[in-house]
Amino acid sequence: MTFDGQSFARTLLGESGKKRDWIYNQLAAMWYAREAGWKLNEKGELFDMSGAPFTEKLVAAASQDPEAIAARSRLAAVLTQLNPAGGIPDSGDGTGRHASKSKKVQK
Repeated sequence: MTFDGQSFARTLLGESGKKRDWIYNQLAAMWYAREAGWKLNEKGELFDMSGAPFTEKLVAAASQDPEAIAARSRLAAVLTQLNPAGGIPDSGDGTGRHASKSKKVQK
């Protein structure tokens, strides 16, 4: 996994600074890259997030929608750059939370 080290502290403090077009989130073996209207997860599933936070619409992989194709390309490039699958695997407990402490102790 690559850590890009770009801080967003200035944004949190209400100061001006360079803003990202995307965010990255990871919990155990699940991750996604997200921008304003789209989300791409570790399974390659693209979601239309225009109804978020109440709905996420799965976009078919075969979709010919130019906006969806462009979003998939942008977010896939982010995930390729970050390489989340290249880190230390943590299968978690299936809930999206990190693996239980007892599992970690057994390793």
